[in-house]
Formats: sequence, structure tokens, C-alpha cells
Amino acid sequence: MVRGFAYAICNKSEGGGWYLIGGILYLVVSLLLMFNYFMTIVISLLMSDFGLLFRGLMAIGISIQLKIMSVLN
Repeated sequence: MVRGFAYAICNKSEGGGWYLIGGILYLVVSLLLMFNYFMTIVISLLMSDFGLLFRGLMAIGISIQLKIMSVLN
């Protein structure tokens, strides 16, 4: 987080504003999660669920592509 702020300040001409916005967003979300335990539980569950959903959809997509390319029997 501190590296993001430092990079944003040092590299203003290379899109450092996005790093600054990202650092501020990480700071706000981390403070929100630190003081609101219910939201921490909900967001943790949602992140793991979306991660598993994404991984499953990627596996299905890759298997279909391999089937089309006749790599699998």
C-alpha cells in the first residue's frame, strides 16, 4: 500500500494517478473491513465464491477449446 502511494507520487507522468486512486481505495476498504466484522465475513465469502466460479468457468472453457482442437480424445 505504501509502495503504491510512493510510486504514484514519483511517477506522475506514467499514469501514477491510477496507483494513487488504487492505494486510497485499498486503504478505505481495509479500514472498513477492520471495523465491520460482518462485512468482512460477507466479502470473504463472496471473494471465495467468485474465485471458485471463475476457476470453474475457465476449466470448462479450456476443456471445450481442447476438444475443438482435438487435443483430447
